[in-house]
Amino acid sequence: MRCHILAVQEEEIYKDENPHLKWELLKSEIRSVSQHYSRFLQSDKHCQTVYLRDRLNDLEKKLAYNPSNSHYQQETAKAKKEIEIMELAKRGTNQSSNKVGRGRRKEYKIFS
Repeated sequence: MRCHILAVQEEEIYKDENPHLKWELLKSEIRSVSQHYSRFLQSDKHCQTVYLRDRLNDLEKKLAYNPSNSHYQQETAKAKKEIEIMELAKRGTNQSSNKVGRGRRKEYKIFS
């Protein structure tokens, strides 16, 4: 219902505008929403990474005081694994930026 109301309001605002201009305004709005969402995701991932690193530091301190506690050992291993997974995912997204054109990867030739 809310989307329908917004659409009606937009139609009233832009009813006399050129269709090409409407399309450009729509693309601009989509781009803006996409950028905000991307920033939100990036901030959320950063917060998760900071939280995991703090948790790992706390667990390692607790483990230093009581090295025989199996609970702390398991939690420390679990936190390390989660951090490793996040770092691998981050590396995977960085590697995908090597694409050129239509999904082709850059090719580097080494001359002997």
